[in-house]
Amino acid sequence: MLGDVLFHELGHHIHQLHIPEHEGPENVAEKWSKKLRGKLLRKRYWYLMSLLYPLARLYRWSKQLSKALGKSRT
Repeated sequence: MLGDVLFHELGHHIHQLHIPEHEGPENVAEKWSKKLRGKLLRKRYWYLMSLLYPLARLYRWSKQLSKALGKSRT
């Protein structure tokens, strides 16, 4: 939880000083938070990526399938 707050605040810093964007500051900070968290996870837990990428793809595919099946029933 502390990492979430830290990355969010770093996102504000990056937005204000280095790479200003024309969105709301909270949206930009949250976008940077996700980028920084992903970079940390890829660097620190590189050995899990071979397992997590297929699982993430399977999860996204199952969500799309459930949406498609839910729409077809109505």
